Amino acid sequence: MIWGSSFMWIELALIELPPLPLTTSRVALAAVALLVVLRLRGYQLPGALSDWRDLLIQGFLSNALPFALFVWSQQYITAGLASIFNGTAPIWTVLLAHVLTSDERLTRSKLLGVIVGFAGLVAIVGVNAVSSVGQHWQAQFAAAAAPVSYAFGILFARRFTRMPTIVLTTGQLITASLMLIVATLVFHRGPVPLPTLTLTWVSVLTLSLVSTAFALLIYFKLVKEVGATRTILVTFLIPPSAIVLGVLVLGETLRVNEILGFLAILAGLFLVVRKRTPAPDSVAK
Repeated sequence: MIWGSSFMWIELALIELPPLPLTTSRVALAAVALLVVLRLRGYQLPGALSDWRDLLIQGFLSNALPFALFVWSQQYITAGLASIFNGTAPIWTVLLAHVLTSDERLTRSKLLGVIVGFAGLVAIVGVNAVSSVGQHWQAQFAAAAAPVSYAFGILFARRFTRMPTIVLTTGQLITASLMLIVATLVFHRGPVPLPTLTLTWVSVLTLSLVSTAFALLIYFKLVKEVGATRTILVTFLIPPSAIVLGVLVLGETLRVNEILGFLAILAGLFLVVRKRTPAPDSVAK
């Protein structure tokens, strides 16, 4: 539900803020908020240079690069199409996990699950979003590259199993903030406008504190507990949760394709996360 609203907040914030300053504000405010929480809970940031090297890579793969790519692309493509590209993250994660790990191997059930889930996602977003594929190809390429970065990031996060989740999340947001500040200074032309609309402030603060800081705490806790492949499946739930928010908050109505698409997503999730029961002889052995 938290991430289901993030594409909407991005679109609203882009009315007044350019892409790089918006992304930098989102990540930097989240880093400051979590740094306060970290101190209040009595944790310390890592002291070893090797830890900060890894956090720099993690911040680049999971925050700085994909956030910037999605925000820039949404100047030219719809939130619906962006969510479709975002929904390819489980496919990339399953494939990369098969190549790069020994304990999250690809099975027919997993592959079928991500295909069924992705089909449900496309059904929910609708034919109109898919029909615009091919227009603004640079923005679409950027939106397609972002989930690949997410996939590498979630697999790289496996090396932080001994680091407390609050320390991992805060550290990577700090490194991502530094990278984005440098990128903004280098690539953004002209002064950064100060938002005048209350809605813009609400959008930025919600993106920072809820959709980034709070959501990432949950996200990386799950990576440690259930693995990368299962955790990344959350991206399949972003469009359905956005639709539920529309029904509950905006009084919108559900369409048949949305209901069928959501059922397909649930089926895909089941196929990926289910565990096969060993055959009796293999148990005996």
